[in-house]
Amino acid sequence: MPQWLARNPGAFREPVKFLLKGKFSSFLNLGENLLGWCFALIHAGHFRKNPPDIFHAPWATMPAAAAQMLSRLTGIPYSMGAHAYDLFENGGDGLLAEKIRDARFIHTTTRTARSRLIQKGADPEKIVLIHSGVEQPTGDKIPRSPRRPIRLLSVGRLIEKKGYFRQLEIYSVLRDNGVPFSARIAGRGPLKNEIRQRIEDLDLSGSVSLLGHLDYSEIQAQYRWADLLIFTGIIAASGDRDGMPNVLLEAMAAGVPVVAAASGGVSEAIENGRNGFLVSGDENSAWVEIIRRFMEDEDLYKDISREGQKWVRTECNTRDNARLLFQRFQEALLPPDA
Repeated sequence: MPQWLARNPGAFREPVKFLLKGKFSSFLNLGENLLGWCFALIHAGHFRKNPPDIFHAPWATMPAAAAQMLSRLTGIPYSMGAHAYDLFENGGDGLLAEKIRDARFIHTTTRTARSRLIQKGADPEKIVLIHSGVEQPTGDKIPRSPRRPIRLLSVGRLIEKKGYFRQLEIYSVLRDNGVPFSARIAGRGPLKNEIRQRIEDLDLSGSVSLLGHLDYSEIQAQYRWADLLIFTGIIAASGDRDGMPNVLLEAMAAGVPVVAAASGGVSEAIENGRNGFLVSGDENSAWVEIIRRFMEDEDLYKDISREGQKWVRTECNTRDNARLLFQRFQEALLPPDA
């Protein structure tokens, strides 16, 4: 055993307690933390010889487990991010409070996540809230006219928290109300077969297509095709939920108006009726009415598209947001009394 490893027995105190007391929120959470610790043990020697100024973990699960352990073994500080499932799924990461305590700062992207971090014991001064950066397309989207059938797009993993079964119900009601539409769902995931079967059961095969996984350029092509982006996110049975999905920001940047369920951090990006529309509760009629309005009201469509782009350009500028995060890294490396 390397001498530097033998001199750091305290580094393993909390991991051992974590294992003995069963603090992990699920076996997946246990596995993620174990993988993080193993990575740290394997690579700590390298980082002692080639030390960075700081370790940064983008998520509070496996990456933060690795960063925290590396920090203990090398004496190099670490910071971390925490955004969605790592805070909410099955109550959040089992060692979240300890990771928050040791991190120099915690980066998050929504007020919802910030509140959760404070609930878990984070000092508000330790949290830096910076929205995700989004690439800004050149030029404005030229709306189709007429928008019949209206083209509806949804992008995301085929998992419970995306609310696809709810979305298919909405499409069924659109059809029953005589609203002509064509819908595409881009993404892959464990619910693929169940979603496909539900499309068949609702007799929606002629109107709803599953596109599977698409790369970034292919998703951009879908934004050019779409009239609206539909987001039906829910809180999953495990507690998992979206923060501020990048797909909403990307669609807004591309000039595609968003109609979204008011869940997670979505309402932090969308001001209802100004730069998008939020739908609360399970009222299918509200979805139908909003989609109809976008079909028929040219001024509404252009206004929402323009305001969505404006919001993203201001709040999600990649260069500006990276500059803010870099500044926080610099502050984290200052002496405590500086």
